[in-house]
Amino acid sequence: MKNKFSLIHLLLRYHAWIERRHSVVLVLSLLVAVVGTFYSVKLYKNLRTDMEELLPETAQSVKDLKAVQGRVGGLNHLSVVIESQDVEAGRKFQRDLAQKMRELPKSLVDRVADNIQEEKNFFSSHKALYMDLDDWERVRKYVKARLRSEGKKNPFSLGLEENKPGDRALDLDFEELRKKYADRSSSFDRFPGGYFESRDGKIHVVLAFLAGKVSDIENNKRLSEAAHRIARELDPKRYAPDMEVGFSGDVQNVVEEHYGLVKDLILSSVIVAVLVLAVLLLYFRSIVGVLALSFALYVGTAATFGLSYWTVGYLNANSAFLGSIIIGNGINFGIIMLARYLEERRRGLDGTQALPRAVGFTAQATWAAALAAGFAYGSLVVTNFRGFNQFGVIGGMGMVVCWIASFTTLPALLIWLEQRAWIRPRMGEVRPWIAGRLGSFVILAHRGIAFTTVVSVLVAGILITRLSEDTLESDFRKLRNKESLVKGSGYWGNKVDAVFERYLTPSLILTFDSKDTGKLVQALKEIQARAGGASPISDIKRVEDFLPKDQFRKIRIIEDLQELVRPSMRARLSKEERELVDEFLPEKPIAPIELEDLPEGVVAHFRELDGSIGRIVHVYPKLALPPMGAAEEEKKELAGFWDGKEVIRFAESMRQGLKDAAVSAAIAGQPPLSADMLSAIVEDGPKATLIAFLAVVILIILLFPKFEYWRSILGALLLGIVWLGALMAAFDLKVNFLNFIALPITFGIGVDYAVNIFSRYRSDGSKSIAKVIEHTGGAVGLCSLTTMIGYSSLLIAGSQAFVSFGTLAVLGELTCVVAAVISVPAIWHFFEEGEESVLEEEGALPTGKG
Repeated sequence: MKNKFSLIHLLLRYHAWIERRHSVVLVLSLLVAVVGTFYSVKLYKNLRTDMEELLPETAQSVKDLKAVQGRVGGLNHLSVVIESQDVEAGRKFQRDLAQKMRELPKSLVDRVADNIQEEKNFFSSHKALYMDLDDWERVRKYVKARLRSEGKKNPFSLGLEENKPGDRALDLDFEELRKKYADRSSSFDRFPGGYFESRDGKIHVVLAFLAGKVSDIENNKRLSEAAHRIARELDPKRYAPDMEVGFSGDVQNVVEEHYGLVKDLILSSVIVAVLVLAVLLLYFRSIVGVLALSFALYVGTAATFGLSYWTVGYLNANSAFLGSIIIGNGINFGIIMLARYLEERRRGLDGTQALPRAVGFTAQATWAAALAAGFAYGSLVVTNFRGFNQFGVIGGMGMVVCWIASFTTLPALLIWLEQRAWIRPRMGEVRPWIAGRLGSFVILAHRGIAFTTVVSVLVAGILITRLSEDTLESDFRKLRNKESLVKGSGYWGNKVDAVFERYLTPSLILTFDSKDTGKLVQALKEIQARAGGASPISDIKRVEDFLPKDQFRKIRIIEDLQELVRPSMRARLSKEERELVDEFLPEKPIAPIELEDLPEGVVAHFRELDGSIGRIVHVYPKLALPPMGAAEEEKKELAGFWDGKEVIRFAESMRQGLKDAAVSAAIAGQPPLSADMLSAIVEDGPKATLIAFLAVVILIILLFPKFEYWRSILGALLLGIVWLGALMAAFDLKVNFLNFIALPITFGIGVDYAVNIFSRYRSDGSKSIAKVIEHTGGAVGLCSLTTMIGYSSLLIAGSQAFVSFGTLAVLGELTCVVAAVISVPAIWHFFEEGEESVLEEEGALPTGKG
C-alpha cells in the first residue's frame, strides 16, 4: 500500500510540475521536433540498400568484398537487352547503341561489349596452338607414315584416299578431327556473326561495365540513366515497330531495388499517416485531442530518427521501413493516456482533475508496455546481423522516446489547450459502440469462447509440429522486388541468361599471390570432379586458361610438319585437300602466345586496378535448367539462380577450395553474401527470439510480482504466439532475413494489450470484465489497429520481403489482440463465475432470494 501511495504521490507531483512548466515543455518539444526532423532527413538520405549492409562487418563475405573492391574494378555491369522479330533491325540498333555507349566518359564506363569478334578472330588465327598436343602427335605420325607409304608416286593425299588395311599409322579421320574442334569452338562461341545475340537472332545484348571500384548508388544511377537516355534518343520503334528495349545486370538491380524502396517508403508513409489519422478521429471524436496526440507522436518519431543519425548513421534495407512501424507502435502509449483523459472529462471532471487521473492510471501500464516493446526490439541488438541489430537499436529507442513524448509533450499540450477552452468533449458517459457490444458478447458467450480457445490450442499444437528448418525461405525470387521480376531487371535478366546460356557474372576469387592461383584452380576442379553432375560449379576460369597448353612442344611439331609439307607439296593438293591442310597447319612460322597477346575483351576481366594480371579466378554457378517438356512460364521461373540451398552449396564449394589449396584469397560475389545472410538468420534469428521472450517474461514478473497477475498477462501472450505459429504452419508462411524480426517484436508489442487490459481490470473497482473491454478494450483495439496499419503499409510494397514481414506482423497483432481482449477475458469470467457459484452455495455471498 505504501508503494502504491508513493507512486500515486509521485505522479501527482509530476503532474503539478508539468502544469507549472507546460510552456517550457512545449517549447523544448518544438525544438526537438525541428532538430529531429533535420537529422531524420539526413538519415534517410543515407539509405544503403546493398546486401552487405545487412551482414555484420566481420562476416567473411563482407570482408572479402571490401578487399576485392579495393583491388578490382568493373565488378558491376549493365545489360541492355534488345528484342525484335526483325533480326537485322535488332543488330543495327545493337551496334548503334554500343557506339553511343562507348562515347560516355571513361570515368563512368570502363568498357562496352556487344560482340566477341576480336576474340573469334584471335582464336581462329591461332587455332593451331589451341589443338590438343595428342592430336598434333597423331597428325605428325600420320603424315610421316603417309609419306613413307606413298613415296614419290603419290607424295601426299592426307588420307583422302582409302587407307591401306592393317596400317594403324594411316588411321586418322581428318573430318572427325575437324568436327571435334568445330564442336569445341561452337560451345565457346554461340553467337551468330560474333555479336551477343540469341541463337535465333531475336534477342541482342550490349554490356556496359562500370569504371573503377563501385561502392555507392550514385554511379549505378548515372550509368543506368545514361543508358536509358541513349535508348530513348535512338528510338527503338524507328528500327522496328515491335522492338522492345530492357535493362538488367548488377547496375540495374541496384537501381531498381533502391528506387523501389524509396517509392514504397513514400507510399507507405502517406498511407499510414492518412489511415491512422482517420481512425483516431473516428474513435476519439475530438479533432483537437487527435492533433495533440499527433504532435506528441511526431516529436517522439523525429527525436528517434534524429538520435538514430548519431547512433547508427544510416538506414539499411531492413530499417528503412521503421518510420511507419514506429508511428504505428509508438502512438499506442498516447492513445491509452488520451482515451482515459477524455473518458474522465466526459464523466464531468475538469481538465485539472482529469489529467492527473489519466496520467496516474495509465503511466505504469504504458511504461511496462513500452519497456516490453523496447526489450523485444532490444533483443535484436545482441545479434551480429546488422539487418537485425540496427532495427533493434532504432525500434527500441523509438518505443522509449515515444513513451516519454506521450507523458511530457502530450500532457503539456492538453494543459495548454484546456487553458484556452479548446477541448470540449461531450459531457455524460458515452458508451463506445463496438467495444461495448464486444464486452457484452464476451460475457454472454464466455463458455463457448473458452471452449473454442482450448480446442484451438490443441489444434495449434498439432500444426506447429509441422514447422521445421524448411520454414526458412530459401527461394530468393520471393524476396525480390515483384515489379522487377514481372517487367524489370529480373524479367530482362532471364533473357540475358538465355543469350549467354550461363550466368554472366561469376563469383570472383582474388588470391594475394599469383603463385597460389594454380593451386586454387586445381583444388576447385577436384571438388567439382568429386561432385560430378551434382556439383554447383559449372566452370572455373583464370586468364592462363586462355593461353594454349604445351605451346613449345606444339610449335616443334608444327615446324616438323612445315618441313615435311613443303609449298611444292601443297601445290599438288586438290582444292579440298589444300583447305583441310591450311585449316590445321599454318604455312608461316608461329610464335608462342603471351598474356599481353590475348584480346582485351578476355584480359579485362582478369586485370586489377593497378594493372596486375594473374591473381583472379572466375567461378561460375550452374544455370538452373527446366525439366523436359516444361511450359514456357515454368521455364522463365527456373531460369535463375534462386535456390538458397544451391547458393550455399556453391559458396561452400569455393570456400572449401580455398581450404584445400591452403591459400589466402578473397571471394566476392552475390552467392557468398547470400549464403552468409542465410547462415546469420539461422544463427541469430532463434537467439533474438528467445532473448526477446525471456526479457518480456522477466519484465512482466518484476512489474506484476503476484502469480495471479502475471500468469494472465503471459497466458494471453503465449496464446497469441501459439496461434501465430499455427497460422504459419497452416499457410506455409516462411521466415526470411526481414520477417524474422516480426517474431521477437510480436512478444513486446503483443504483451502490451494484455498489460493494459489486466491493469484496468485490477484497478477497476467494479471488477466488471464487460466494462474493462468497453472502456480499455476499445483503446487497446485502437492501438492494435494503428499498429496493424503501420505493418499493413508494407503489404503494398514492391519488395516481396517487406510484404512477407507485413503479413507475419499483422497476423501476430491479430492473434495477440484477440487473445488479450476476447479469449483470456472470457476464461477469467468462466472461472470467476465458478468461484461465485461456490461462494453462493457456502453462504458467503447473498443469493438475492428473500
